[in-house]
Amino acid sequence: MREPINDLSPAARELVGRIEKAPAHEVSALVRNGDHEQTFGELRGFIASVRERFGVPGSLELDRDRLAQAIPNATPERVRAFSSGFSRAEFIASRVVTVQQANTLQMTQDNQHSQSKGRSFEF
Repeated sequence: MREPINDLSPAARELVGRIEKAPAHEVSALVRNGDHEQTFGELRGFIASVRERFGVPGSLELDRDRLAQAIPNATPERVRAFSSGFSRAEFIASRVVTVQQANTLQMTQDNQHSQSKGRSFEF
């Protein structure tokens, strides 16, 4: 039998919960403020592991039959709950990537703007 997939650490669960509950306009500050790269890496790793083991090839869906075999005392409700939670985790990871890219773009633009302020043209 394959090794079980590690669950998220308490710190990762807490941060994911805060991001999930945060209004859209506050997510950027939440992602930007603090050193969360390890936690985001943990989330991405979890998603990749689940997708590798239970993903349906060529689809974004999870194979619920394989999930049911892997989850102890699996009921259809537990499998649905896991699938739903996994979808939320993927959405949050996608949201984090989008915010990080926007923050990087903003910083680049700010740097370019501040550099261009110092330049002057002489005629």
